[in-house]
Amino acid sequence: FVSFSAPGTYLLRATATNPLGSDSIELSVVVAPPTSLVLRQGVDDYSHDATFIRGDTVTWNSGARDQLLVGRTTGPLRTLLGFDLSDAPFSATVASATLDVWTDFAGSGTVSTLELRNVFRSFIEGSGNGSSSTHGVGTGADWNTFDGANGWITPGGQLAPTALATSPGFVANQVGAQKTFATNPAFVFAVQSAVTSATPLQLAILSPLTESGTSNNFVRFASDDHANSDRRPRLTLVLEYPFAPAVIPGAAPAAIANQPALLAGTVSLATTSLWSVLSAPVGGSVTFTDASAAATSAIFSTAGDYVLRLSASGAFGETARSLTVTVAPAPITPLESWRVTHFGSDAVSGTGDAGDLVDPDHDGLPNLIEFAVGSSPVSASSAHHPTLSLIAGGDVVFFEYRLAILAMDSVSVAPEWTDSLAAPAPWSPTGITLETISEASGLRLLRASMAKPDAGARFFRLRITGP
Repeated sequence: FVSFSAPGTYLLRATATNPLGSDSIELSVVVAPPTSLVLRQGVDDYSHDATFIRGDTVTWNSGARDQLLVGRTTGPLRTLLGFDLSDAPFSATVASATLDVWTDFAGSGTVSTLELRNVFRSFIEGSGNGSSSTHGVGTGADWNTFDGANGWITPGGQLAPTALATSPGFVANQVGAQKTFATNPAFVFAVQSAVTSATPLQLAILSPLTESGTSNNFVRFASDDHANSDRRPRLTLVLEYPFAPAVIPGAAPAAIANQPALLAGTVSLATTSLWSVLSAPVGGSVTFTDASAAATSAIFSTAGDYVLRLSASGAFGETARSLTVTVAPAPITPLESWRVTHFGSDAVSGTGDAGDLVDPDHDGLPNLIEFAVGSSPVSASSAHHPTLSLIAGGDVVFFEYRLAILAMDSVSVAPEWTDSLAAPAPWSPTGITLETISEASGLRLLRASMAKPDAGARFFRLRITGP
């Protein structure tokens, strides 16, 4: 398990070591901000605006006061709250929003249901303490103005006509009581709109039924300037973040040069993915069956170490991880092994004297035939010549020949016949029955038989085709 101190992208490296050496792998981790965002004056250096406006003294500013009044004296009392939401990335989805306020002073009477509403323009808190008409006048919001100069569109604020959330009424002389405006779709929508548009969330707390009465009923909530930070207004948001794509390149395949190898990558939260080559041996190349598929196959042209990259893109970013594939040389074939035995290790490719159609011992048999029938390509002695015999008995003709067992999976050997050597000779393999007579010393004796012609000559041959 690992914890990260701050949001952002981290590159981690894990290294394993034993007496033979060490190896490492790197992992990119995108760390999202906290899913729960608590906004409160003085907590993690956060600050916001809070004041209250009053309809009884319409020019008084109360921005520096430690109280927020809601209800009525001889006129309405309304609280204004302004929250900066820049700590919530614009791409975040708001899952819930809750506003908590606390009473910390005795109020008067009973207040009816409290409503939380949007305010459709920003305000300035100001420096007044609400003690007189001159203290802080013109520095911020009051009943008639929102910044000490320009008026509200409607007296007491430009408020939304409906509530985002409500809290039940209560007897106003409570002290230390927590009142909550719980999350609901309207509240969440208002917060989401502010996050997406990168604008502050402007709110008002009021009690319309209390305002419409004639008695002095009001509650005193602790403001952002209250000495006890635990009593200050608290806005809690639960955020869901759109994550960048997740990429898993899978385990490195046991790859062999020039043979398809499976790449078992997976991606999620992505719209596109792509395999690419970061590095390869000199002269090496990679051919992907489908480079845009996370799970695909690839052919590596030569042996060596290749570093591949699997990247994935989505609406909220791109993620990539690398994969090192060690490619082994292709297994040596029986024909290549035969060349090495007779011509040396540099003859695997079949060039020079090791070429399939070359006859280095000048005995009339090219190397491919010598390989197929188990004779030596470097000795013209008759002891190393292939054994071929033709036997006519009764109504059947037998054509016997020996093949090297090692070569039988590498070359194609087919007996054929014709009744005329006139060019082009119509050689045919049809009508021939083939059987194994014996095996010894790495050679297999085979007999091809077919019906003897009624008249005339019949000729036989072996057609040997290389890989």
